[in-house]
Amino acid sequence: MRVSEPVVLDGSVPKPRHWWRQGIKGTGQAFLHDGGVYDVEKVLVSFYDMLGLFSLPYTLPFTQQLFTLPKPQHIQKTNASPNSTEEQKQRIEIPKRVEGEHVNYKEFEAGDNIQRIVWKIYAKSGQLVVRIPETKDPYASHLYFYASFFHGFENQKGAFELELLNVYKDKVRNLYEALLQNGYEVRIPQDQEVPKLAGLSEKKNELFQITAASWQSAEPPSVYVNYNKAAFVCLPSLAPAAEVELLLRNLPLSVPVIVMKLSDAIPSPFLFKAKDILFKPEKQPTDHLRQPWMFSSLRRALLKNEKEMAEALKQRGNSWLTNAFEIEK
Repeated sequence: MRVSEPVVLDGSVPKPRHWWRQGIKGTGQAFLHDGGVYDVEKVLVSFYDMLGLFSLPYTLPFTQQLFTLPKPQHIQKTNASPNSTEEQKQRIEIPKRVEGEHVNYKEFEAGDNIQRIVWKIYAKSGQLVVRIPETKDPYASHLYFYASFFHGFENQKGAFELELLNVYKDKVRNLYEALLQNGYEVRIPQDQEVPKLAGLSEKKNELFQITAASWQSAEPPSVYVNYNKAAFVCLPSLAPAAEVELLLRNLPLSVPVIVMKLSDAIPSPFLFKAKDILFKPEKQPTDHLRQPWMFSSLRRALLKNEKEMAEALKQRGNSWLTNAFEIEK
């Protein structure tokens, strides 16, 4: 059950073709913090007098399905190249420009494969550059973004897991919209059955698929990701480190991998800003989770798992463990 803010009945409902009113009205909002699909069965209304001396409850039948999308964030761009079309038998009429390996270069950055360094350019100018990987299929028109919702720990439906899911969905949306900046259509294969809604645009449908997803333990990333199609892979740090190592061994080095760090997704109770000394900080829906999360066994397990993940990611390159998507390649 969700409780709305108090609704003040301060508006008039005019009666057609009469100067007097036939009722009063008011508007209010109910804050839905958790991203997902909500099935509304009824609305419970409680009428209070101005002094709060008595109340009159009333049940209003109301059937509706609502959904809340992940929170939009600052959109960045990250480069990724598709490996295949939506269906290989159908090719687009106008081939798109392919980023060629032997004519396009970029400056060397942390995480780049040192085997792609162009030493001839370095010998002439002293500039360290690497080749941009070629697109495997010159007719490729879709970019496959694999975002896993695999949960490798025991409990999956506690208050902590629900908030971690909210944060992870926000990060996945941010990464999805960053990939759209490449000019390709982005597809997100699902690792679970989620409902579909008719009448949504292609982008809105992908966002709905993200918000309708939940933690699952049936399909690990090594099974979920198609190594030949994947153009970008995103994993939560709830996936076991051993599972991530298996994925990295089989995935081409040209495919970027991001592991979202969730151990600090719920802020510390000791975290404060300078302005909080003078002004009382605004209350957040997760304030009651801060102190319990600091001492929870799940957080300790996550920290240990993320440490093992970091070691595995260092061995590969083109891979990151991050708590926020701030990478622009």
